[in-house]
Amino acid sequence: MVSIDFEALDGLPAEEADDIAAHAAARWPWYGVLPEPVKELHHVRQARHRGPVYPRDGLEFAALNATAFEDVRVVLLGIDPYPDERAAIGLAFSLPAGMPFGRRAAVRNLRKAVLHDFPIDSSPVPNLNGDLSAWAGQGVLLLNRALTYSPAEGTYGHAHIWETYTDRIIRLLDERPDPPVFVLLGEPAKRISPLIRYGAMVERCHPSAPGLQREFVASGLYREIDSHVSGERIDWWQ
Repeated sequence: MVSIDFEALDGLPAEEADDIAAHAAARWPWYGVLPEPVKELHHVRQARHRGPVYPRDGLEFAALNATAFEDVRVVLLGIDPYPDERAAIGLAFSLPAGMPFGRRAAVRNLRKAVLHDFPIDSSPVPNLNGDLSAWAGQGVLLLNRALTYSPAEGTYGHAHIWETYTDRIIRLLDERPDPPVFVLLGEPAKRISPLIRYGAMVERCHPSAPGLQREFVASGLYREIDSHVSGERIDWWQ
């Protein structure tokens, strides 16, 4: 990661300063909006020395790389990455292309909810898989509250590293002139609701909540999201 001391740029020729700033912009996805998480990355690197951390180095900011700040229309907030090196790709809930759902009920039920809200008659049902990257390309920020996960520290183990930073992301998005829709699934996600003052909020149980999965699938999640999103409708079947 490139970390720029902008005060130091003041003493440089304009062309050289512009070149350095452009180099930083190429490396940091939300350059000019959000500072690089230098302290957080330091803690993550220390954790990687102690044992496995998911996703792999370089994918921590995949969600920010996939959806530019100004393009975010919906924030789908997860908790932390999958505890699996192959499954964790830095996009909340999403699996790599071609990977079966397996026991990952959350993403499977997210897809089933699409079928409930927008039923189709064709067989086989198209795109009932766990790759949600096409959503990111339509302005859905697939953001985990914690951007990394350590098996040694368990669920929420890296929350203390990342929550201040991801809370800042949420505030910045909410303070835009056109704030996105915030989709909060489950109690941990709903705890960020006090941060949101301007954007619409859509709340549901977690898609993998025991005993509530059928309720989630039939809850009309995407139709409610669509009712708050202006412009071109998101194609949830992608």
